[in-house]
Amino acid sequence: MYTPLGIPERRIGFDGAIVYDLLGKHKLAGKASYLLSILKHIARYRETNCRITINDDNIEQDCFMISVANGKRYGGGFRVAPKALVTDGLLDIAIVGKIAPLKRLRYLPVIEKGGHLQLPFVQYQLAPRVSIVADRPLHAHVDGEYLSASHFNIQLANKKIAFVV
Repeated sequence: MYTPLGIPERRIGFDGAIVYDLLGKHKLAGKASYLLSILKHIARYRETNCRITINDDNIEQDCFMISVANGKRYGGGFRVAPKALVTDGLLDIAIVGKIAPLKRLRYLPVIEKGGHLQLPFVQYQLAPRVSIVADRPLHAHVDGEYLSASHFNIQLANKKIAFVV
């Protein structure tokens, strides 16, 4: 599904690994399959060193997950980009850094409700474009469609609407 400004939601890292895990599997009703896969991977997923360029600022850190969004919700209602506005011409970029496995379980409901922006391991920025380079190929998905890459360049398509048929 594409957002009104023509950019699909992109999730890189942990969330991409969840989509990869669910490829070709029979899905349970609602978000049960998604939540079971999260529980399966939450302790064993390892962060990857990423170099992220946002607004000409360079960030280099170990990343658990990077979300590039134009809408507030995804994945059965998770509010990963709670401040996103589809009409502001900016991407909402949430970078979840290194986080201990037990804390991942603790903060999952916080992220689901959109209360994670003040957590010390989360950076949230707005920009018209972002570049991400990882040390190894990362699992990712674009609105649930799986892909893997070590380099991502993401930007808004100015006032475009895309329809998938």
